[in-house]
Amino acid sequence: MKNKNLMYKYYSIMLICIILIPVTFILLNYVFLLSYTAISAILHIDKPFSSTFVYLNFYAFYFLLLIIFVILGAKFFKRIIKRINNIEHTLEKIIYREGFPDKINVDKNSKDEIDNLSITINKLIDRLRYKELMLEENNAMKSEHIKQLSHDINTPLTAINLELYELAEDYCIPQNKIEHVSSKIIYTSELVKRVSETHNYSIENQYVFLKEINISLLLDKSLKKWKYLMGKHHIMISSSVPENIIWHTDKLLFERLLDNIFSNVIRHAETDEIMIDLNEHQLRIDDYGIGFILPENPSSVSGSGVIKSICAKLNLKLHIQSSEKGTQYTLENKVI
Repeated sequence: MKNKNLMYKYYSIMLICIILIPVTFILLNYVFLLSYTAISAILHIDKPFSSTFVYLNFYAFYFLLLIIFVILGAKFFKRIIKRINNIEHTLEKIIYREGFPDKINVDKNSKDEIDNLSITINKLIDRLRYKELMLEENNAMKSEHIKQLSHDINTPLTAINLELYELAEDYCIPQNKIEHVSSKIIYTSELVKRVSETHNYSIENQYVFLKEINISLLLDKSLKKWKYLMGKHHIMISSSVPENIIWHTDKLLFERLLDNIFSNVIRHAETDEIMIDLNEHQLRIDDYGIGFILPENPSSVSGSGVIKSICAKLNLKLHIQSSEKGTQYTLENKVI
């Protein structure tokens, strides 16, 4: 029954069993009858075959033969179930485990529906392996490209930083102004370096070490960086920032968090004032502009995706309230 479908095999087995049952009954009946006749003639036994012990043995032997037929049919279906379970285990390995399972063995001389399904799954495994290899190759090329690009960016940044101090000496530029511009260059260089190291991971997948950071100094540094743009947009800064407030955080990510908040204020708020309040437990930034809630969904806040991701990574509890009266960012320090 090779190269036949399962229904054909099923009907073939059932037809063989239907034919064999009456045929074996008749053949066994005649075999036992002839045997008994020959034995009774030799031993001079005058007793009908139907009333002898041999006749009962005939039925017992016949039913034993039927049980053998049932067992042979069960073996056929058991083999089918085993093949189906093998396919199920292979698919579970593809779905739930890392890597790929071995291909399913297929009998080249017998290709029924289950074998055709196994061949299709084997093709799927080959395709997934090919895609994984292509993805690894693309990631390697991307990594190399970003590393090279980062190097190309950092090289002129270093040169600009050096030339900046030379210009300061030539034109007697105050040191505090030079350090302000230099800090921006260093910050950009650090961002480029971080992108180079973790370009293939999202913020959620990055691992950061939270250290004791003076948030007061970091906030003051960030405000100095944004002071020019704030002034250009006629935004007055009112702040209540005590000295030496220490939080456990990541310096670069927290600075990036502040940059995103201040950028949102400048781009969306249309305000003329922001209020910044800092204490041991929380940082609150209020603007008094139009807010930036979405008209079709007032509960959602535009541009807050990166802010939420960074806060989750820094173990900060974020609460944003936005309305026509303005927007309030509240960052609560959960690690005291």
